[in-house]
Amino acid sequence: MALSNWVIMISPLMPHLAEELWHNMGNSSLVVNQKWPKANINYIKESVINLVIQINGKKKLIQNIPEGLSKDEISDIAIKCLIKKGMYQNQVLKKIIVIPNKVVNLVI
Repeated sequence: MALSNWVIMISPLMPHLAEELWHNMGNSSLVVNQKWPKANINYIKESVINLVIQINGKKKLIQNIPEGLSKDEISDIAIKCLIKKGMYQNQVLKKIIVIPNKVVNLVI
């Protein structure tokens, strides 16, 4: 199945090679008469996102996190990452602004 789709997709670029491969695979019809393969959305869906972590509106780092976490989990991850990198040490947090799956801003 994957090889057939690959041969169909290379046929506009290398028609002679594609036709030769198509017939060697045991097909009797022409590769140009085949339908273009459909994309499977499950294969291209990302399950990890890049989270921008800011302190007072200034970007400090970007962390890869799983998609679909709650605001509390995201803020905990952001604080742990900043502590691990040495950018945050026992400072008083006034506010934590979380835009899920995009950005976390720690206001100090």
